[in-house]
Amino acid sequence: MRQLAVWIVAALLFALMPVFPADDGTLWKVSLAAMASANGADTVTSWRLRNRKDLRETGWLYGGKFGPQALGVKSGLVSGQTLAQWLIVRRHPRAAKWFAIFNFVQSVPGDVAAAHNARR
Repeated sequence: MRQLAVWIVAALLFALMPVFPADDGTLWKVSLAAMASANGADTVTSWRLRNRKDLRETGWLYGGKFGPQALGVKSGLVSGQTLAQWLIVRRHPRAAKWFAIFNFVQSVPGDVAAAHNARR
């Protein structure tokens, strides 16, 4: 049931995309918030859980158990991606539209992972 709710929220986010004009960067900023909240939800629900040995998981980066080291890795990846996007969008404002689409698509697996972790 929760996974269905996650997919409904993701569909609503995609439905809202035409509401925001891409010219002023509002859509891109909203997509950054969606990406950060999805990663935050995944982090909160993953805390102290042991990750599966799977190619999709990043447990090998921090020893398999989600703790402070994993939090550092995950927040470093998210903040590095945000900084890189900001630097590119500052020079090329038209790239904000494509980064917004990328961020919204990227936030869906984080939401699905959070829903999965909440059930464990």
